[in-house]
Amino acid sequence: MSPPQPLESDLAADARRLGGAFGGFLRDVAATARRARRGLGAFPVWRGALVCRRLRAHPRRLPAAARIPPALHLPISRQASFLASLETCDAASLAPLLAQYTRASLGAVLTSLGVACPPAELAASGLDPARLWTEQAARAFACTSLMRRIELLRQEQRALLLRYLSQQGLPAAGEVLVADIGWRGSIQDNLSRLLPRARLHGCYFLLLAPFVVPSPASTRQSFLAPDASTARRLRFGAPLELAVGSPHGSVTQYRAEGDWVRPVEAPLPATPAVIAARLARFRAALAAAAVAAPTPPDAALSDVLRVLEHPSRGFAALYLGGARDERFGTGGTVASAARLTLGRLLAALPHRAERHRLGLALADSGWPWALLRRDLPWLLPLLRPALLRLDPRLPGAPCSVASAPRRPA
Repeated sequence: MSPPQPLESDLAADARRLGGAFGGFLRDVAATARRARRGLGAFPVWRGALVCRRLRAHPRRLPAAARIPPALHLPISRQASFLASLETCDAASLAPLLAQYTRASLGAVLTSLGVACPPAELAASGLDPARLWTEQAARAFACTSLMRRIELLRQEQRALLLRYLSQQGLPAAGEVLVADIGWRGSIQDNLSRLLPRARLHGCYFLLLAPFVVPSPASTRQSFLAPDASTARRLRFGAPLELAVGSPHGSVTQYRAEGDWVRPVEAPLPATPAVIAARLARFRAALAAAAVAAPTPPDAALSDVLRVLEHPSRGFAALYLGGARDERFGTGGTVASAARLTLGRLLAALPHRAERHRLGLALADSGWPWALLRRDLPWLLPLLRPALLRLDPRLPGAPCSVASAPRRPA
């Protein structure tokens, strides 16, 4: 077997920048746990288990105050924890989901809840999974068979998730520290509803302003602490999730096997073998950089912005080379964005509706900088000011309820 090919220099540079940033984040998590004397209650929810293992394997590289305390990688997801965290399923309880996905179809909402309902059963009640949830919500809540199916699943998954958390050692009361890559803190919100007697403190790589008001018992901090204008530049987080993602599929629910409860993982989206192999090497290089040269918050913020807004061709190709798992929210996987051509761009300029569709295509790519780098790199510096000022989702988009929290001094 031939040895793996080394990463090209620009992709290796992106791995070093992101690795240093995530290494600094883990040092910050460890220091927070030790300051609060929560060492035995630190349970990373974060997906970057490889980086965490590398740091814990080299404790001498970290000062004593920042060494990783006893911790647990907890397989969980928004989809696997949202419905289970609800006391009931009604319009008010679905608000945290619907606030984030204003264009969600009925099918997307049901998939996000983990509900599999035969199309014939929906059709018999006058429901169409392809139509917008907002157009069908009243009829859906009035559909007895559908709501019974949702309620039975809610009860089953709630009981299983509570058992799973208990088996893993997560206390139902007292102080618990959770760590994750971040963005809105949705999983912590779910855990707070599920464990109302626990005081959860969340440590996040980047935490943007939430869409819903968090539990008053929850506290949280963000390693990267951008101001409002800089936070807009960080709203495309999908490439960072890819960088520290799991080699396994996302957890969709929990299943009892005898006396034990285990997470059920969905298969990973189809990815060409060559892309998967390069991604594995990229993640290994990132983990090595996290151990060798963790960076403080200000330098980490600069490095992350450098990677996001000036992506290497190699990282852009990794991101666009496979589908994204978005079962929670969109109801499925999102294929790589279609080619962006100069002809399509010029044809859209005179027409407002076409410009809006083009803007949505850029936003739906999850990383418009990478799409432009792949297809029209010469246009990237020209469109950069507009993309930084504008957000094609703003008409009708949800508004955050508060400013993002800063790291404690």
